[in-house]
Amino acid sequence: MPLGMTKVGLLAAAGGVDAGAFEPIASQTFNGSTATVTFSGIPQTFAALRLIVKTAVSSSHSADYHVGVQINGDTGSNYRYQYSYIYSYSTQSSGGSTSSRWLAGLNFGSTTIPYTCIMDIYDYASSTNVPAFTSRYGQTALGTGTNSYNRTGWCSGSYEGTIAAITSLTVGPIGYGSSNYANGTTATLYGMGEAS
Repeated sequence: MPLGMTKVGLLAAAGGVDAGAFEPIASQTFNGSTATVTFSGIPQTFAALRLIVKTAVSSSHSADYHVGVQINGDTGSNYRYQYSYIYSYSTQSSGGSTSSRWLAGLNFGSTTIPYTCIMDIYDYASSTNVPAFTSRYGQTALGTGTNSYNRTGWCSGSYEGTIAAITSLTVGPIGYGSSNYANGTTATLYGMGEAS
C-alpha cells in the first residue's frame, strides 16, 4: 500500500536531534499470524529512514526471533552485516558474511520482557550510493530475578545487490525463529531530515 506523509513534530530523540526532525511515514501492527509486513511506496524526500520495532509480550511465541529487513523485495544473498551485544553479563560479536536479509536486532532472549529495535538507513533515496544501516536494540529485565535476559547491542551493514533508491522495506523475523511476532508488535517507519 502506498504510504502518505503526515508531518508531526516529535520530541527530540537522543543525540540532540531537533524536535520535528522526524516525520511518521507509516506504522503497521503484527497480528500474531503474520510473518512479515511491507512498507511500500516510501517517499523519496528524506535524508534517511528510521524504523522502530517494539515487540508485544507473549509467552506463546518463540524467544528466538530477530528483526530482519529486506529492501525492494530482494530475497537474495545481497546483505552484509555485523553485530555486537552484551547478554547475561557476557559479550559477543560476529558478522561479515552475506545473507538474505539485514539483521537489525538479535533474538530477544525472553518473550515476557518488551524489546525495542531502532534502525537507521542512510541516503536511502540515492541511486548511486550503497545502502547502509546502523541499529541498536535491547531489552532490560524489570527485576533482579530475570536479569539474565538483559540484552543490549548494535548492528551495522551494507547492501551488495543492484544499487537503487529504496522504495520498500519488508520487516519480520526473516530466517529465524519458530513463530511470528506476537500480536500487538509494532513496526513504525519515520523519515529524517530532507534529501539534499
